[in-house]
Amino acid sequence: MIYTPRDGSVADRYLTWLRANPLEELTALEIAQRFGTSSASIPALLASALQSKMLTRQRDAQGNMVYIAGPELARVRPAQAPAAAKEGAVPVLTAATTLTWPAEVPPLDLVIPVMATGKPASKSPTPLLDLNAITVRRGIPAPVTRESIQRAFFKLLDRLDAPSSGADVQSHYRAPLQRAIRQYVAQAPHQDKRFCLLPSDQGKAFFLLYREA
Repeated sequence: MIYTPRDGSVADRYLTWLRANPLEELTALEIAQRFGTSSASIPALLASALQSKMLTRQRDAQGNMVYIAGPELARVRPAQAPAAAKEGAVPVLTAATTLTWPAEVPPLDLVIPVMATGKPASKSPTPLLDLNAITVRRGIPAPVTRESIQRAFFKLLDRLDAPSSGADVQSHYRAPLQRAIRQYVAQAPHQDKRFCLLPSDQGKAFFLLYREA
């Protein structure tokens, strides 16, 4: 059975917020402050979401226990699309990778009977599935996940291949980029590299990602 939190509950509101902000991670205290409850009640309020793998707990770079989107959150969509992303939501990357499809999909001269499962036998004719009637879409953007955005940030950090190099980045990427930097410099090939975020001369909509060493 698919887990569905009660409408308006802390679990419902936090899962909805994570769908709009898939890279975010909050501690129990931060969740309590954001959704107006006590931090002591968070483990009980989110226990079912954790059990259903809609949420996952892990330690962040500072050793704090945080609640992040679980593997089932992206797979199980709500019955109704969530409202527009709240302030601070991470938008989809503009350079999203697209799927590569053949230039031409040949027609399928095949009709497959649909087999009913788990239902009593019926005397009515078996419905037919016409594969030629199925629409094939092309150029579908690949889904944006924490892992795909992290890989994009790692590639950007690789491009800063010398000290005193930098890049202007949109301000709404500040928090996920800071997490990516912590994970990047923790890896053996990059432990001597140092980065910082500075004001950009492009205005408040940007900040400067600067490599110090």
